[in-house]
Amino acid sequence: SYSVTGVQTCALPIWDKAMSASTAGSYVGISRSTARRYLEYLVERRQATVEYDISSVGRPVKLYRLIL
Repeated sequence: SYSVTGVQTCALPIWDKAMSASTAGSYVGISRSTARRYLEYLVERRQATVEYDISSVGRPVKLYRLIL
């Protein structure tokens, strides 16, 4: 079972760019919904930021970037 700190540590090598909860979850080995919950927690604590990718058709993709 991962904690928020575990997710931050495991995903640290890839946090040089913004990524979706799905991508972060795949990299760490957890579900998209769990990754999103952890990432939203990090945003609340101001340890991550949110941006939106509106370049594709359909809903914008919420992207997270860890503040190092």
